[in-house]
Amino acid sequence: MPMASLARRRTVLIVLHQEHSTPGRIGAVLRAMDVRLDIRRPSLGEPLPETLADHSGVIVFGGPMGANDTLDWVRREIDWLETPLAESKPTLGVCLGAQMLARALGARVFSYDDKRSEIGYYAIEPTPAGEALCGARFPRTVYQWHSDGFDVPKGAELLATGDADFPNQAYRYGKSAIGLQFHPERMQEEAEGNWRIWQAFGEAVHRAAPKSTSVRASSR
Repeated sequence: MPMASLARRRTVLIVLHQEHSTPGRIGAVLRAMDVRLDIRRPSLGEPLPETLADHSGVIVFGGPMGANDTLDWVRREIDWLETPLAESKPTLGVCLGAQMLARALGARVFSYDDKRSEIGYYAIEPTPAGEALCGARFPRTVYQWHSDGFDVPKGAELLATGDADFPNQAYRYGKSAIGLQFHPERMQEEAEGNWRIWQAFGEAVHRAAPKSTSVRASSR
């Protein structure tokens, strides 16, 4: 592809936390919308950009580690999330990503002494704000794999609720940042609502014009 054409394409920063993780269905939807993916793995020592001037959005995925872990890279990544927040870039946190985003916004991330978890399919209930998020019916049955939960950050809007153990399932902070406790990229039910979550993010990316069109990150 000519450099001029590549420079005009929107680029989304994909933050993964394991060596063999991929953006999966989310990446497929974004690529179908002609969005370029810049994949970084901070857990393997790959740096996150100091600015997102050349990116139109960020997705932070899940992983087996926790937002309360004392690993240096976990702390650095949480601190780094102030970058997309300060630059008002579309930001999506999935599971661990939502917990890290909550921590960055000053909210508590918690677990239980008995290690209770949500693993498998669970019912959730969208709030009116959640129902209006995507222009399609918000999913009512979602795939979970976590033992940590989060409080809704101060100033954020609750988008979906769950059971008593993990009542907060999705939130939005400002106009650009969304955290999802569940894994819509792995869900088989209510496919239209799940697909619309990713499409809505992709549409937000297309509306977020980068301040620069230089090409610096590797495309994967």
